[in-house]
Amino acid sequence: MEASLRDESGDFIAAFSYHNNDTYTTAEAEAWGLCKGIEWITQLGHYKVMFELDCKMVVDDIHKNKPNRSE
Repeated sequence: MEASLRDESGDFIAAFSYHNNDTYTTAEAEAWGLCKGIEWITQLGHYKVMFELDCKMVVDDIHKNKPNRSE
């Protein structure tokens, strides 16, 4: 998993990368990455943040405030 942090102008601020050997579905990997991203941003002390995700299923579930309990 990789994530980058940019300011409101799109300028690079910071990045991190994390690797583990577990196997995830696309939705699980995206949700796990979002969780780790939220932890990272919180540790950096940021509170007004927009996250960009690639998995539509996770995005839709977040917008519906519905937990995805698959697998």
